[in-house]
Amino acid sequence: MQKPESKRLRLYIDESGDHKPAREGDDFQKRYLCLVGVMFPMDSTIHVELESLKSRHFPAHHPDDPICLHRRDIIDKTGPFRALRDPDKRQAFDDDILGFLRKHKYLVIGAVVDKVKHSTSPQKQSEHPYNFGLQLLLERYAGRLLHKGHQGDVMAESRGRREDTLLRAEYIKVYDGGTRYQPAQQFQKALTSRELKLKGKGDNIAGLQIADLIAREVLIDVLSINGHTFKSASPFCTELRRILQVKYNNHTADKRIDGYGRILV
Repeated sequence: MQKPESKRLRLYIDESGDHKPAREGDDFQKRYLCLVGVMFPMDSTIHVELESLKSRHFPAHHPDDPICLHRRDIIDKTGPFRALRDPDKRQAFDDDILGFLRKHKYLVIGAVVDKVKHSTSPQKQSEHPYNFGLQLLLERYAGRLLHKGHQGDVMAESRGRREDTLLRAEYIKVYDGGTRYQPAQQFQKALTSRELKLKGKGDNIAGLQIADLIAREVLIDVLSINGHTFKSASPFCTELRRILQVKYNNHTADKRIDGYGRILV
């Protein structure tokens, strides 16, 4: 049997939730931190097609002054997204985004950290919740790459000079020393770079924009699967969660999602 062709992938990372310490009784957005990783092949056409989508809906979009998709700005209909105050334009945009997310091939990993439990765990409390979530993503990403005979690198959203320095250090720590569950050799075999790539929201990176758009629904989906209840979602969010069900990373033998594409710790 011919060996499958090796591919290069990139994991794009964004987050939903709060970094600050949490207490019992906090709402879910304060209590939980969700890191979302979206895996795309490096030869994906997502950038070109996302630029085309933005040009269709926002005439002001131009390569010299690009419009970047930010979930919060889209919901608030501020800045270049004021056009979405027109119900027909909003529906057309929503349909186009959902079609884009449905069409493309990618895998999603959502790692949700319960910061209340994290702060009381002797094994975990010395680690920042974001760093712990990063470890969870990298373990699943490297595992997928190795199983498929692929390699890849990682890009996360920049969060400020101090935070970026700490995040780069955590990535190198995993690359050089491994984690509790995966040795360094596995990461070094799977990952093409010892350096974590960091880009800002304004850098117009398609993969980071997609991670931003889906992060909150991934958080809600992970919590819902684990018994949390939420008020009725909008038709857009309901359809987005339906699309995500076939995009999550899974166990390659039995297709289990929990523990592979959806993680709650």
